[in-house]
Amino acid sequence: RQPDRGRPSAPPTTVCLRRSHRSRSPAIPQDPCPIGLRNLGNTCFLNSTLQCFIHTYSLAWYFAPDGPFVRDINEENFLGFKGEVAVAFSRLLGRVLDASWKEGLDVETHRANAVEPLDFIAMMQKHASYRFEGLRRVQHDAQDFYNWLLDSLHEDVNMVKKPPPVEFTDDVTALEAWGEFAVRNSSFVSQHLQGQSQIHLNCQNCGERTLKHESF
Repeated sequence: RQPDRGRPSAPPTTVCLRRSHRSRSPAIPQDPCPIGLRNLGNTCFLNSTLQCFIHTYSLAWYFAPDGPFVRDINEENFLGFKGEVAVAFSRLLGRVLDASWKEGLDVETHRANAVEPLDFIAMMQKHASYRFEGLRRVQHDAQDFYNWLLDSLHEDVNMVKKPPPVEFTDDVTALEAWGEFAVRNSSFVSQHLQGQSQIHLNCQNCGERTLKHESF
């Protein structure tokens, strides 16, 4: 976990969506939002992943419209998108929350109010067309989109303005490896949704063993 730099490390445990969110305070419901996303061609891989993000309480709290993420946007990070991915996700989240406030609606009405993520798709066509070619015509892998979106959100709010050069080596402890990662990556996303794996390789012929740490 990265050191605390004065940013919120966790959402509040008790919130009131209707009062707090309408006053532009970063708060979301703890119960799942009933409104979903409309499929536009072959975008089910995108919709299913986005709804997982939207229903992840800590992410939705942080990226709520006018939420804490706004002050963390890093426009200088060449690995990010100057906050455009974070803003597009926040706006989509806001639309889902707005639609979910309507009470007393039957199932068919809820279906009719499903949100079309057109603006988010337009953002992806601008920044990730090389990776998701023919976005609305061709089916893509949900895991690939998940990795791209999570990494893009992280880089858009990465609080490390000028990452120092780091020489990565295999012969280090887990704590040292995480330290190498942390000096270049510090965001709400990395604090809550990124971690480290330890890989052991044993050669059955010569008996040599190697140990490697990778962040994910």
